[in-house]
Amino acid sequence: MEMLEREQRQALRQADGIQAHLEQRRTKLMKTLAQMNKMSKIMSDVDFLQEYSEWKKGVADACLPNVYINRMDHLTSYVQVVTDATQELCDLILSSYKDKLSMFCKGGAKSQMPESLSSVPDPETREDFLKYTRSLTFDPDTTHHFLRVTEDNRKLTNTSPWQHSYPDHPDRFEYWRQAMTSQSIYLGRHYIEAEMSGEGAHVGFTYKSIDRKGEQNTCCITGNDFSWCMGRNSRGFFAWHAGLETSLEVTDIKRIGLYVDFHQGSVSFYDVTGPMRLLHKYKADFIEPLYVTVWLSKKDNVVSLVGAK
Repeated sequence: MEMLEREQRQALRQADGIQAHLEQRRTKLMKTLAQMNKMSKIMSDVDFLQEYSEWKKGVADACLPNVYINRMDHLTSYVQVVTDATQELCDLILSSYKDKLSMFCKGGAKSQMPESLSSVPDPETREDFLKYTRSLTFDPDTTHHFLRVTEDNRKLTNTSPWQHSYPDHPDRFEYWRQAMTSQSIYLGRHYIEAEMSGEGAHVGFTYKSIDRKGEQNTCCITGNDFSWCMGRNSRGFFAWHAGLETSLEVTDIKRIGLYVDFHQGSVSFYDVTGPMRLLHKYKADFIEPLYVTVWLSKKDNVVSLVGAK
């Protein structure tokens, strides 16, 4: 029963995350529709088609979610095991059940990705990565009271001990000095560049379902198994996932590139201060949309989401 309840909670988190992503897409499409209607009324047919063609060139193709949550297979297997169980074969069935459960947990439930993505070559140069650039902004409703949001919500600064009078909000981080972007990223490939400074600055990805109020390490992007990040402390630069840190062979970084490939299930961090260089790469099975999240642990730490050029 505990396993079923955990699977149920995971499925609900996945559904909530995908719903939030789709709502963002719907809002953006409604704005585009209103813009197109306005253009069609004030322009001739020829001018409208020319303007639409130019606008279309600047719009990246986006995949709509085609999610398959494989929960019924789990339930059917559990019911079958229980139905066939007898007192005489209890020990044997328990052993078989554990083996099958382990296979299920390792396999997981993956979202179906468009097959066409597999035919697209992996990006190699910075110009290749820039094709997948995303423009993101931080969500003030998630921002910790010790963090100041500036530059059109693209820059975060730790102003400790000065607090900011943000209103109470259920999405706001209360203990860990973190903030999350308003926009999610889901399916396909996505590339973001950020500038960071100070020992204690961290940036990475996490799920919307991360706990905003707790004090446990799992509420920080360095301490749980659904977050991937990199940053700097007094000992140097590191990458973190599930509470495990990996030392990065670099002495100074001013700008980093963050790359996610949902189809391949990977998160990569690059040094783009000079020539583009891979720092670390994680393999992952994503079950929710991702949000860029920043943790600034010390005063004057800064992270800015910058336009890649």
